[in-house]
Amino acid sequence: MMTKVLTLRFNPLNGAFDDQPLIDFTRDKDLIAVQNHFFTYDGSPYLAIVLDYRLGDLLNPEEPKDSRRQREDHWRETLPHNAIPFYNTLRQWRSARAKADGIPAYHIANNKQLAEMAESRPQSLTALAKLEGFGQARISKYGQEMLDLLSKVKPTSPEPSGNEPGDSKEQTSGE
Repeated sequence: MMTKVLTLRFNPLNGAFDDQPLIDFTRDKDLIAVQNHFFTYDGSPYLAIVLDYRLGDLLNPEEPKDSRRQREDHWRETLPHNAIPFYNTLRQWRSARAKADGIPAYHIANNKQLAEMAESRPQSLTALAKLEGFGQARISKYGQEMLDLLSKVKPTSPEPSGNEPGDSKEQTSGE
C-alpha cells in the first residue's frame, strides 16, 4: 500500500475545487482509503486529500494502461455538445454532495452515469431508474436532487454539425 497527499485549491471563478489532479492521479490506481481535510491558508480555502492506494496494474496486468483509459473515457466522445452544461452541473453537485457526505464521488454516480443522465435528461424517478446503475437505494438518496438540478439547467443550442442524435437529414416537402 502506498500513500499520496494532494492539496487542491478552491477556484472562486467556478465555485469549486479543481479536482483534475485527483482524477488524473487516481485514473490507474486502486483506492483503498480516502481522507480529506479542509483548511484555509492566507485566506484561501484548500482541500487536502490523503489517498491510500495500490497500483491499478496489479488488478489486471495483461490489460494495457492505454486500453483502460480509452475504455473509461469512451463516454466523453459520445456526449453531445448540448448535454455538457447538464453534465458539468451534475459533476459539481456530485463533488459537493460527496464531500458533505464524507464519501468518494463515485459512490454517488460515476462519470459515465452522469454523462448518460445529462444526455437523456430524465424527468421522473421512474425514468432515472431506467439508467444503468441507478437502483432503488441510489434513487431514494439522490434521485430527486438530481432531477431538480437537471430541471434548472439551461441547455445550450447544439453544435451546427448536424450529428446530434435524433437529427433527421430528410426534409419533408409540402407535396
